[in-house]
Amino acid sequence: MKKISIFVLSVLFFTTATFAQKLAADQIFKENSEICFYFFIDENTNLDKISSIISIDKVEHDKALAYASKKEFEQFLSLEIPYYLQPSPSQLATGIVMNDNVDLDLLDEWDFYPTYEEYVELMFEFANLFPDLCEIIDFGTTTQGRQLLVAHINNDLTQQGEPQFLYTSTMHGDETAGFVMMLNLIDYLLSNYGAIDQVTELVNTLDIFINPNANPDGTYRGGNNTVQGATRYN
Repeated sequence: MKKISIFVLSVLFFTTATFAQKLAADQIFKENSEICFYFFIDENTNLDKISSIISIDKVEHDKALAYASKKEFEQFLSLEIPYYLQPSPSQLATGIVMNDNVDLDLLDEWDFYPTYEEYVELMFEFANLFPDLCEIIDFGTTTQGRQLLVAHINNDLTQQGEPQFLYTSTMHGDETAGFVMMLNLIDYLLSNYGAIDQVTELVNTLDIFINPNANPDGTYRGGNNTVQGATRYN
């Protein structure tokens, strides 16, 4: 009888703990698709196991910064590791410069983020300005209906057999530096073709594909007019 009581109590404890974890996750994710948090580590912490469950951004000394979706966070809770929620860097970002009206002819510096609509317009503007060197490939839409675009650059867009290189960026939607760098790269290659020998050689001999943003849903999580609040996941 005593063994049965202990078993019943164990089941009740496990059920209660599981319910509490689920309730905590439901509350935390009521208005968020992902969260940013940190936890402390020591020599006994199995980071390989933890990183297979959640996305660990960085580890500094005895502290790990991580991101998780609701499903991932529920799995993390089962490890019973104390955690501490914190705003993500994109939520704390200030001084973000957005541009919804880019003039490529007058552009000197890529020191801004385009709005989503301007990003799409810029991509097709590259093809309009350099129709012999660039075409835009729309390879689908995201779950939220945003376009996934690739700039195909070559001196002969129909030619086959040249080495192909794909450059893609911002799979993690909150890692936006590469997004602007890839737009800059497209602009640089097209604008300097015929003027800089090395650029001309690259475009003549390589089939170049550039996807500036592989996760626009994450980048524009806060709305199409801002990258503040960008999330890692889509």
